[in-house]
Amino acid sequence: MYNHQPEKYICPLCQVANGETTERGNLESSVIFRDKNITVYISPKWWRSNPGHVIIIPNVHFKNIYDLPEEYGHAIFDASKKVAIVLKKSYKCDGVSTRQHNEPAGNQDV
Repeated sequence: MYNHQPEKYICPLCQVANGETTERGNLESSVIFRDKNITVYISPKWWRSNPGHVIIIPNVHFKNIYDLPEEYGHAIFDASKKVAIVLKKSYKCDGVSTRQHNEPAGNQDV
């Protein structure tokens, strides 16, 4: 729908979902969950205030949230809740944040 994707773009998130090697190497060892709809992995890129974070992606390429079918959106939300609970229990973190970036002005960089 709203596409800012360059021509002949190779999506690194699709590469992760497919178990392929990305410019950051093969991230398959970082995958903590995968099913028919989503892949969940620990990102090698850290936020300044958080030394590690989990990324949940659909296994099919969608340019942004505007094109994301509800089936995938529900799977992503359900997984994000489970991950949040695991992080809270395991690391006793004070809180969690969820983010979703769309379009260049929304800081979408993949």
